[in-house]
Amino acid sequence: MKKIFLYIIACLPLAFSCSDPIVETFGNISGIIRDEETNEPLKGVTVSLTPTGASQVTDDEGQFLFDNLDIQEYTLTFTLSGYETHSQKVSVKPGLSSSVQIVMSKSRNMLSVTPDILDFGKVQTSIRLTLEVSGSNSVSWSAVSSNDWLKLSKESGVVTGTDYLTVTVSRSGLSAGNYDASIEFTVDGSKKVIPVSMAVAINEKPSVSADGYHSLTYNSVILEGMLISTGSAEVTSYGFCWNESGNPTIDDNFANLGDAMESKSFECVAPDLRNSTKYYFRAYATNSVGTVYSDNQLEITTKGLPEKPAVITGDINDITYSSAEAYGTISSTGNATVTAYGHVWGTSPEPDLENGEYSNLGETDEVGEFTSTLENLSANTTYYIRAYVTNEIGTAYGSVKTFKTPKDESLNPTNGLYAWYTFENSNKNTVSGAPNATLSGSPGYTSGVADSKALKLSSSSYFSVPEPMIDDQRFTVSFWVKGIGDGHVFHLSSSGKDYVSHVLTVRDGYLTFMPSGYDLWYRYYDEGVGETPSFSHQTLNSSDWHMITVSSSFNAGIAQFTVKLYIDGEQADTQVFTNSFNAYGRGIKFIFGGQLSQSGYKLSLNGISMTVDNLRIYNSRQLSDSEVKNLYDYEK
Repeated sequence: MKKIFLYIIACLPLAFSCSDPIVETFGNISGIIRDEETNEPLKGVTVSLTPTGASQVTDDEGQFLFDNLDIQEYTLTFTLSGYETHSQKVSVKPGLSSSVQIVMSKSRNMLSVTPDILDFGKVQTSIRLTLEVSGSNSVSWSAVSSNDWLKLSKESGVVTGTDYLTVTVSRSGLSAGNYDASIEFTVDGSKKVIPVSMAVAINEKPSVSADGYHSLTYNSVILEGMLISTGSAEVTSYGFCWNESGNPTIDDNFANLGDAMESKSFECVAPDLRNSTKYYFRAYATNSVGTVYSDNQLEITTKGLPEKPAVITGDINDITYSSAEAYGTISSTGNATVTAYGHVWGTSPEPDLENGEYSNLGETDEVGEFTSTLENLSANTTYYIRAYVTNEIGTAYGSVKTFKTPKDESLNPTNGLYAWYTFENSNKNTVSGAPNATLSGSPGYTSGVADSKALKLSSSSYFSVPEPMIDDQRFTVSFWVKGIGDGHVFHLSSSGKDYVSHVLTVRDGYLTFMPSGYDLWYRYYDEGVGETPSFSHQTLNSSDWHMITVSSSFNAGIAQFTVKLYIDGEQADTQVFTNSFNAYGRGIKFIFGGQLSQSGYKLSLNGISMTVDNLRIYNSRQLSDSEVKNLYDYEK
């Protein structure tokens, strides 16, 4: 065993010394690219390698490297915007790096030719080429046509900026078929070829169709047609022809739209027609081979002479406090195009386009129903509305209809509303709370606010409620009144020593409020104590409706009443009464209207002949300024 081991050890150096040497099978290509003029490295050059398709972009030092390349010959292509494209072949050797030094020159002025393919088809005879130089210098060029039937307007020139070259073809003497040719441009030794194609057709007439019409009037119509094919030559005339007997030709009346070299749809006007007359129309087209007509003809009867249109006012539906839907029907256009139609509305009995709001639904040539949406209406308002329609003769209106928008319930302050007497032929309280009123002195009912009913009081009539509805720390009284003058408006009958409290009167045209009987009997007119002050407010026109609102709050700690007066939703004045503790909590019943007198007191107040509507009592709170304004807008 020892001999065998020694033999193996001795043979190991021989085994290693007898192996094959390592052979390199790959190589590299590297290089630097510089500007030809400045010798500065060029960054951002795209280096493309063929046949691998690999590419790189040079770094800040203008360098690139392709490694592990197969042993063969490669083509490197170098491109950079503003520079001439450069190519170079490089052979890769085993285990070696092939290095190249490349310089790139800035682009010279180049000449572009557009379009770069010319197709004349069957009828076109000329096309203009645009020659354009990209740089600021001039470029010389020359051009050669490949065929006799292909002609150039010039065969050489110098371009600075832009120039033009007209190319024409002649089909004369050529057999039917397709033809190909070319134009070869030479620019600074470089060649550019423009392919040219042309077709010579068998003698063929054009093809047309009559498709329809629109905008028909009493003396004209617009006709619609299609030039399906120009045939074998340029169309020199096309359009429509017409007569009253049928199968019209261009020997009858016709409209000519000129020449055409390609298929297209078209419209033309047939003018000077007779009203209420039936006409026949055919489309036509003419080329050098002949004239053709559409297979079909249009039969059209003109309208009668224009007259005023007619319209019917329809229903008014979907009425809200701010919007509505109005319907109408155009029953006649008056043999003319309707230029405007819709509805006109307003608060005057006969609204028109001069004094009302209106919708405009545009133009139409047809009778039929339509709908207008009315917006931005006022709540609780009566509107007058009618449909209208206009043509060239004038405007016609439908009958006037009325509708009333409902109240905007969001404006109605109902929190704390204890009594609401609407006087709709009734003395009932319309909300849960206070009892119904008792009428005395034979008052009657008459027209009220916003088409409602109201209570008409004479100087000796009144109504009363057997509860002291405003005998509270906070309250609001609101009512509408017309014809108010000096005298008693309302009061609470009281168990106090002065028998009355919460008195509202009119003195010398101004409203005056007195929390207690003391203020009434001893201070209403100055008797050495000091006259009870009246509110300051606008003059109340006795022929108009006014909403009067009185709100009061009582501070028990200092025995003080603070009373606010509002006229027509706007605060007019505030009065403060102190030491009035005896006026609170002694009320028995509420009395509105009639005379106010008491035995033992020499002062008495006359009743007022007035009309009252929508009396509201809030017996536990004061309305805010905004609530009073909303209430006015709600009820007016």
